[in-house]
Amino acid sequence: MATAPSDRGPVNGRLDAMDRLISADPDLVALQTEAGSHIGSQLALPQILSIARLSRKLGVPIYRNAIAAGADHDVELWVRASPDGDEIALTLERWIYRPAASPRLNTLVPHEQQIDLGSAPEEWAANEDLSIVSISSGLAEKLGTTPEEAIGKPLTRFLKLEENEDGELPLLVAATSRNEFDGQRARPRRGSEEVLILRGTPVLSQDGRFAGFQGKRSVNPERPRQCRAT
Repeated sequence: MATAPSDRGPVNGRLDAMDRLISADPDLVALQTEAGSHIGSQLALPQILSIARLSRKLGVPIYRNAIAAGADHDVELWVRASPDGDEIALTLERWIYRPAASPRLNTLVPHEQQIDLGSAPEEWAANEDLSIVSISSGLAEKLGTTPEEAIGKPLTRFLKLEENEDGELPLLVAATSRNEFDGQRARPRRGSEEVLILRGTPVLSQDGRFAGFQGKRSVNPERPRQCRAT
């Protein structure tokens, strides 16, 4: 059973140009140790490493959820990776402890193949200006683009938002009120012709300010309308 988000403060770390964990707060050191490595070696947490590498490749900060496997539990957390010269600054927040998946991922998949596992779900993240900071490859494909092309561009460049029955755009209402949203209908401007239903949760910066949304595609297929006989 998952716990509530931890009230710990941000946990910081830093990777060098070779993806080695060269400095870290104790909680991050503990995760690295439980993954069978140590400080000074390459980061042994595949999903976090994937985010760091994408941030380095694109030269922009990346915000994304990740799962880190501990010795007897998993940790779901929010990762911020920011380029700093040849290094990457990491901040890990909103830790949620979950029972360990069984069998463990690292016993099933070679390390190098685990790097992109976090891109499988149809997920996206946008900053306070609703510019894309992270998008899964599966969702990007539906939008007729790639994660590399989409990063840094407005979400609405790839999606045409549609009003709900109240004449509102749930995503924009949520951006104004800083609340979570669901049921935002959107159509890709290119790529797939299917209607996508989006939901998102607001993300806060370290000083408590609104920093954007972490979102997913809702599994909410549109039902065909039924006409009544007159």
